[in-house]
Amino acid sequence: MPLEFNSINNMISSLANRRFQRNAKFVVQISRYSQAMRTALQANGFTTRPFNELINTRVQTITIPEQNIFTSDISGPGAFDYEHPYQYSLAKTVSMNLLNDQFDRLRNVFVDWIRVSSGIGSNGSLPYRSQTSCDFAVVALSDNGRPLSGYLIEDSIIKGVSGTPFDTSSNELVKFDVTLSCRRLRKLSGVDAGIALSGLFF
Repeated sequence: MPLEFNSINNMISSLANRRFQRNAKFVVQISRYSQAMRTALQANGFTTRPFNELINTRVQTITIPEQNIFTSDISGPGAFDYEHPYQYSLAKTVSMNLLNDQFDRLRNVFVDWIRVSSGIGSNGSLPYRSQTSCDFAVVALSDNGRPLSGYLIEDSIIKGVSGTPFDTSSNELVKFDVTLSCRRLRKLSGVDAGIALSGLFF
């Protein structure tokens, strides 16, 4: 049987069998709240579940950390050089863009998370990482809203919140960026992603 190169029929068959992901079909939840984050929520009139419902609708974009591998150059026989893998690398930075609310409470939660994490208001004593870090679940959804897969971004601390841009020449909605630094990244199956959305991780 001759080899069959890529064709429109092959593409249609592949999409029908394996389906696809839409980058606009996702939800974001905080699956583990630290004490620092709970303090920031309380200061702005939130509890965990309403806040998760809010960020589900307000997160515009979020970037999953890159994963790479370090390699070393090896000189082989006959001038045949190649690279040898020796260490897995996870990019630590997680960034997300959120649509702000009219009273600026959503952004203030993340600002207060920074303040509490840096010891402001605690007589200068810095909290332990476990008291400040949170876990974030990012879940890809099907067209009918069924969890397909996802990621658990674990042990994330907050690094920065962008300023609020005001501009008289623009009528756009106000957005802001949040930068996090994570320690681990765990892949979620469809079942695990469903559990993450069920609230059982709270």
